[in-house]
Amino acid sequence: MIKAIIIGRSDKEIENLIYLIQKHFPQQIEIAGTSRTLRRGMLMVKKEFPDVVFLETFQRKPFKFLESFKKPYSFEIIVISKNENNAMEAIKMGVFDYILYPVGLKMLKESIARLEEKLEEHKKLKQRKEIVIPFQNGYITERLENIIYLAGELNYSRIYLDNGRDLLIARTLKDFEEILDESFYRIHKSYLVNMSYIKEFNMDAGNFILLKNGEKLTVSHRRKDKFAKEFLEIKQGRV
Repeated sequence: MIKAIIIGRSDKEIENLIYLIQKHFPQQIEIAGTSRTLRRGMLMVKKEFPDVVFLETFQRKPFKFLESFKKPYSFEIIVISKNENNAMEAIKMGVFDYILYPVGLKMLKESIARLEEKLEEHKKLKQRKEIVIPFQNGYITERLENIIYLAGELNYSRIYLDNGRDLLIARTLKDFEEILDESFYRIHKSYLVNMSYIKEFNMDAGNFILLKNGEKLTVSHRRKDKFAKEFLEIKQGRV
């Protein structure tokens, strides 16, 4: 079952969404909570670990809620909005879907069907802990635990493996962010790193990480504070 949280201020529209979900998707979606404020919604998401958040855009800073979470998000976002002009910004923020008010059953069914498909793909990926990579004239399968990091090179990504081999793939780092699990962290616009291979994080001499293979990679200034928190939580045994 898909665990969902609903965040929004429009009582009438939120109640309509709850009604549609409970009437037509009782076996597919569990509403774990609702919130009329962004702060309470943020705390609820961090506590409940939902699969999807139905997020109503607020008039000022419509996507401020998402700034509290690092990309790729651990949940999908379906935006509910009265303003179609925010759709492009929503796409840039990495939302899954964008639905305009009034929410109808047909559009909700289509969105949930695509959501189920995507969540099933993620589930299979996490279960097998490997990734299928298009390479030259075919495909190769690589276990996630063997990938040290990925480096972006324009519209390509170079994958560095623990056996010393590297692969140049015609996919962007953003593409890989969407399919790799939470053990990978975007430390820089050019680097996506497997957290288990990080030996040290140094904030005194240029914000860099030291990998177990001896390589040093730069952590961007704007990402360093969030990364420092994530690094400490993981190394102290949260994951």
